[in-house]
Amino acid sequence: MTQSIIKLSRCNTNPFDTNLEAWETTWQSLVETFSQPSIGNKSGSYFLRCPGTKRNNNDTDNIANILIIDGDSRIIDGGEIVSGAPDPEDVHHVLTSLKITHLIYSSHSNGASQAEIEAKNINTGGLYDADFHKYRVLIPCSYTPEQLPALLAYVIGNLEKSGVMLANVKENSTWSQPWFFPRVPDQERYKLFKFYQHDTGNLDVDRINKAWLKKHPPQPEPPAFTYTAKNSSSQGNIKSIASFNQSYRATEILANNGYIQCGKKWLRPGSTSKIPSVQVCHNCIDGIERVYSHGGDVLNDGHSHDAFDCYRLLECDGDWKKAYQWDKSANKQRQREYMEQQAQNRPEPPPTANKPASNTKAKTEPVPSTTHNSILDNEQKYCKVDLLRHIDDKHLLKRLSLYVAAQTHLPPNTVMLIGMTAYSSMAARKYGVLYQNGKRLPIGLYGVAEQPSGTGKSWCINTFIEPFREIQKAALDKVNQEIKRIENKAEKLAENAEHMEESERDELKDLKEKAKRLNT
Repeated sequence: MTQSIIKLSRCNTNPFDTNLEAWETTWQSLVETFSQPSIGNKSGSYFLRCPGTKRNNNDTDNIANILIIDGDSRIIDGGEIVSGAPDPEDVHHVLTSLKITHLIYSSHSNGASQAEIEAKNINTGGLYDADFHKYRVLIPCSYTPEQLPALLAYVIGNLEKSGVMLANVKENSTWSQPWFFPRVPDQERYKLFKFYQHDTGNLDVDRINKAWLKKHPPQPEPPAFTYTAKNSSSQGNIKSIASFNQSYRATEILANNGYIQCGKKWLRPGSTSKIPSVQVCHNCIDGIERVYSHGGDVLNDGHSHDAFDCYRLLECDGDWKKAYQWDKSANKQRQREYMEQQAQNRPEPPPTANKPASNTKAKTEPVPSTTHNSILDNEQKYCKVDLLRHIDDKHLLKRLSLYVAAQTHLPPNTVMLIGMTAYSSMAARKYGVLYQNGKRLPIGLYGVAEQPSGTGKSWCINTFIEPFREIQKAALDKVNQEIKRIENKAEKLAENAEHMEESERDELKDLKEKAKRLNT
């Protein structure tokens, strides 16, 4: 491997800082850097695959210099994706046989403890074992975002041909995805850190991309679909959302926008993982068909979407005004509806001395007529609540929730609920609420977050709980040190028990009682 300069970017502060600095290095220097992990929390400095000034797609270069593959999950019999990747040594052997220069290093979650493995096996039916692998694969090559799917398909496809069933997770295709430098949680995990490296040759990016395009030629843009109300009886007093949902199903909108039905789920267009991630809910209590996504598309916002909302997000870039004009034959009626809606949303002027303020609150955007309160009043079984919208963007818990959601396959609001429940479980150990009758009530918050296997639930929970574990461990270490000091002193006093004075006997007794209290 030549000593040519590899241009990347990095952040040496914390994962919440999106400012990047230039990082120019060589392959040999990368090998040295990634072969030596530091000890500490997972949250630390990170790097990106390309130069940039901010951690987003707009402020990063469109030429990457390192192909990064996340060894997080594997595909088992039946096609299910589970947490824990294939053995990195097997990946190393396949890449070496293909004469691909690479390095592989263990990530922070590699080598789960025995207690963690046992806990995971309760929920997975014994899919985890002592060799719980988590790692990252780095391959030096220059490529564009358009070439990335071909490179991932080539490398992961060759691994699968050799029986190494590494899952292609969404992080691999996220251009501005941050990647942590090597870190291990403690000295015990340090010995489980694994590193492999091989220098042979470079990936032929152009050849691989041309071969991939032959099998996956660009699809021509489908002709624009014209929407018109199918139920003419509603034209007299038409309502945009209700009429749209009466005229079209959510699945029709998905099909019109390139989604492909795969059994009971739908695959979004451009998916590199080829895992269907859009679920259709046919039996909603109000009779309206809705879809829910946990994939990499615009529908993945933590909410379910009816046909009109799918149309607004997929074909109107989220623009309510444009979406309201979907039926050209009733455009004037749409315009009247929109103007009425805007009038309702317009904030009222401040009250004057002659005109009292209205109790009506101004709205910020069109909302469905059914709220979570009316749903509960009607004894329906579900409601949509956006937790994050009520929290300031700078709030630590919101920033952490968005960060964790970006690292997993979980909706941001689900992550927020998990985080609040985790923090509540810790706070309840110390704090309570004094009720009016003088009784003390717990402040515990109970939450249930249901997502498919392999979406990162365990990692999410561990991210919120891990800081508390460290605090508890530090406190416990101090207690154990004090117990040891007391026991040593008591042992020395006991050695001269025959010649003890009465004050020394009292001190020995006090020391034993103190050690007993600390142990409990």
